[in-house]
Amino acid sequence: MPESDKANSRGTDQKELLTLMDTATGCYVVTSASSAQHAIDFDSGTLTRTAGELGDEPTKLRCDGTPVGLQAVISCTVGRPAQFQVRLSPDRVIDTVRTTTTVVRIERLVESQTPPVLQAEAERR
Repeated sequence: MPESDKANSRGTDQKELLTLMDTATGCYVVTSASSAQHAIDFDSGTLTRTAGELGDEPTKLRCDGTPVGLQAVISCTVGRPAQFQVRLSPDRVIDTVRTTTTVVRIERLVESQTPPVLQAEAERR
C-alpha cells in the first residue's frame, strides 16, 4: 500500500495512504469529498460510515453509525470514488455496493486509537 509523505494534520502516528486493498489488516478511516467518513476494521470485518455534508445537508444512508459487514474493498484510491461491498444485515445474505464521493484521505490508525468516526457517533448518543 503506497504511503503519502505528507505530514498528518492531526499530529498523530496515523499514516496516510494512497490506496487501500482488502488484503490489509488493522483499522483505517477513509474520508470522502462529501466529508463522510468510513471506519474500516479489517480485523473484525466491519465498515462504519458517518454522514458528511455535501452542500447544506448531511448525506445520510441506511445503517449510518452502525458497523456493517465488510465483504470486499472493490476500489479505494485517493482521487477516485471508493466502492465497498457490504452486508447491511447479518441475518440476510444480500450484499450491496456502496460508492463514495471522491476519496480525499485514507489513514491507518494506530492500535490504541478509536476511529474518529466511532468517537463522534458515541458522543451523539
